[in-house]
Amino acid sequence: MMDIFAVMAQINEQLGAAQDLDSCLKVVVGVIKDLTQFHRVLVYQFDEVWNGQVTAELVDWSQTHDLYKGLHFPASDIPAQARDLYAINTVRMLYNRSQPTARIVVRNAADLESPLNMTHCYLRAMSPIHIKYLENMGVRASMSVSIMAFGVLWGLVSCHSYGAHGMRVSFPVRQMLRLLSQSISRNIERLSYARRLHTRKLINTMASDNHPTGYIVSNADDLLSLFDADYGILVIGEGAKILGPNLHGQEILVMAEYLRLKQFNTIQVSQAVVKDFPDLQLSTGLEVIAGLLYVPLSAGGKDFIAMLRKGQPRDVRWAGRPTGMTKSLEPRKSFKTWSETVAGRCRAWTDEQLETAGVLALVYGKFIAVWRQKESALHTTSLTNILLSNASHEVRTPLNHIINYLEMALNGPLDLETRDNLSRSHAASKNLLFTINDLLDLTRLESGHETSFNEPFNLQAAIEEATRIYSHEAARRNIDFKLEAEGGPKQVVGDAKKIKTVVANLTANALKYTSEGSITVHYHLYNKHEGLQGAAQKGVEIVVADTGCGIANEKLESIFREFEQVESSEPRIPGTPGVGLGLAVVARIVEQLGGQLRVDSKVDIGSRFSFLIPLELAKSSHSGNSGSSSGRSRSVKSLPKSSQSDSIRSKAEEINILVEALSSSHMAPGWNNQSSLDIVKRSSRNIASLKMETKVDVPGPNTLSDFEVSKHPVSPEAASPSFDFVGGASNTLTQLRILIVEDNDVNRKILGKRLSMDGHIIVNSTNGQEGLQLVEADRDFDCILMDIQMPILNGFEATERIRQLEEAATLDPSPTPAHRISYQLNGRVPIFAVSTSLREQQRSELIGYGMDGWILKPIDFKRLKIILQGIVDPSQRDRDVYKPGCSWEAGGWFTKSHKNNRGIVDKQVQHP
Repeated sequence: MMDIFAVMAQINEQLGAAQDLDSCLKVVVGVIKDLTQFHRVLVYQFDEVWNGQVTAELVDWSQTHDLYKGLHFPASDIPAQARDLYAINTVRMLYNRSQPTARIVVRNAADLESPLNMTHCYLRAMSPIHIKYLENMGVRASMSVSIMAFGVLWGLVSCHSYGAHGMRVSFPVRQMLRLLSQSISRNIERLSYARRLHTRKLINTMASDNHPTGYIVSNADDLLSLFDADYGILVIGEGAKILGPNLHGQEILVMAEYLRLKQFNTIQVSQAVVKDFPDLQLSTGLEVIAGLLYVPLSAGGKDFIAMLRKGQPRDVRWAGRPTGMTKSLEPRKSFKTWSETVAGRCRAWTDEQLETAGVLALVYGKFIAVWRQKESALHTTSLTNILLSNASHEVRTPLNHIINYLEMALNGPLDLETRDNLSRSHAASKNLLFTINDLLDLTRLESGHETSFNEPFNLQAAIEEATRIYSHEAARRNIDFKLEAEGGPKQVVGDAKKIKTVVANLTANALKYTSEGSITVHYHLYNKHEGLQGAAQKGVEIVVADTGCGIANEKLESIFREFEQVESSEPRIPGTPGVGLGLAVVARIVEQLGGQLRVDSKVDIGSRFSFLIPLELAKSSHSGNSGSSSGRSRSVKSLPKSSQSDSIRSKAEEINILVEALSSSHMAPGWNNQSSLDIVKRSSRNIASLKMETKVDVPGPNTLSDFEVSKHPVSPEAASPSFDFVGGASNTLTQLRILIVEDNDVNRKILGKRLSMDGHIIVNSTNGQEGLQLVEADRDFDCILMDIQMPILNGFEATERIRQLEEAATLDPSPTPAHRISYQLNGRVPIFAVSTSLREQQRSELIGYGMDGWILKPIDFKRLKIILQGIVDPSQRDRDVYKPGCSWEAGGWFTKSHKNNRGIVDKQVQHP
């Protein structure tokens, strides 16, 4: 007796070991032939229109030489009602087609009133048409095993025997075949899913060695091979991209436009587009486009991918000539091979490809949605950057023209009312300029263009420098100001400039909203800093706490949003804005430093702003390299009495400016005054001593203070003593002969006027070619201020030509008093690049052209005066030389002076 369980276990093991569908079907026909001993066992698979194809076959060659593998059978051979019965009865058997059919006899006529349902009966007779069909094939006995996969009739395992006798199959074997039918169906589903999973590996949403970016099938060839397509079209919005060879671009674009108009929201599949879409008009035949797999990527059908296949004429081998559907079912009479050429269709789209299309629609659709959001954000950011960068030149330059003309007008004799009006206009213009600078600062931080530096510095000295001006104002207003260091590190490695900017902004904000009580700034090591710093770093927390008006809870979540104005509960002076740009800049800087910014605030009690940043402790070798702020603070204490008095007066003027910024308005009527915080911030950033520009003394608070503020901290040496701008020559600055090469009339006139007021001799030229000709005729210049973007000959080319002239000149190599002192000190005529578009990354390029220094527009004339002093003062030049981390906007020299010429400074000779 056969052990059914053991046999089923072996069969399931063989089926489970199959790696593909063909192998599995070969196992099926072999196993069933061994179990049933039929002469022929074949697998009959249905296609999408219920035509059948023999995909696997095993034949007893001694009984028949007919082979059916690869032959197609029309759907009419197994009509719909027969397929329905096959789906219900998974095992059907006919012992002998020649045996007569037995009749069922009822006991009485009453039994005929209720029809007898024999759907599930083993003894149910075969259709006479089927019996005739088998007779035409020469088959004596038959049996079928249904394959139900994916909930539908996938195919049949058909068994045939030949000869004069029928074939018996025992009841246990038939029951085992019923179980085997389920096992075959499950394995076909398993292999189908395995193919789909294998295909889906190409749709990779995770970064890997093959797809390091993590993009999904980013290569068009991969996408076409994934769907076995000849062409493709990707349509996103108004754009379209052809995938694959562009041999029939016009037809593909016609198809794309048709699909764009249809706006399908679901996947569309077609093997014959002309038949399935009658309104589609293609200029060429189906040999170009016959098959379509449409994958929508967004709601509304505006974005989609369409996979296209050529029409492929193919030979179909039928078991007998297929005929159209007839009114009555008739058995097939001939099974001889009959070939038919089928045109106008493409090969069928597989279930795996359809499922992949669904996954593609989901993943690509999400990808496009995210991409659109990012594109929109990038477009907005790009426009903002363009506008703000354009503002750097198109807005700041004419605004500086206004400021400079106002300052020159204020130097003349004016009545009190006119001077007051001009002073208010001057202050309003400067505040507008500061606001533009703030926007540019924030834009650089947002776009990541702000450079970070890691250098050793004294943290305590940096904090003291950032808060010094605010501590003086707090004392004037009777507010207790405390600076505490609770065992915090002194020498650290980090970006001192950014840290000072954050501390200055937070302290200015605290001072602005505190009318009484105290302000405390302290820093300490932070122990709970896991995940914040690297192995060699320590967490340092810097806290700015105040007893001011506080911030309501509902405002805390939005306090650091860009350009948001946070209203406090305490009434404010009309026209005073909220937190504004200051905290937006703070938040971006802290983010760049890899830190955390926190705020705790209670209304009418106060606020506590703290930022936690990772800093590396400086080694002992750095102990001598104190921060720049430390060196400056010590040097102030050792100044002579005269210098001390100047410093005290300058500091008092700084405080006056701060008081005016915090308590009053310099704006003309109708002007929306900028935040006093803006002025406070600028007053803390390494500005030079603030002094009166005009000779005419006007008492009262309306006196104009000409403070040109560097928007960023300059290099440590940039805080050297400034020179007063007064009418006529300065008593402390050597008269220079300067060539200005500038094509803009307004820029050239203002620059020449301001330098003439300092006593310099000015020679003007309007382009690089004219400037070159002037140098060829007369090389007796102390320096050249060279614009870059000019007609005829730009600044770079003009500088190169001038350097070539100097190399060709036959000058005595030993400097003599006959030469200009500037040439003796610098070895050549210093040339400064003057432009608004210079970037720090161009430094090497500028040096290569022959430039000695750089000055950015709009020109800070106080800073320019200091830089020009370096022409005849080597020590001043060395202080203004470029260093990593210095303010590029402040301008300066690229290289240090010639050391062997430093003694010549004692023999300065002025030339007319």
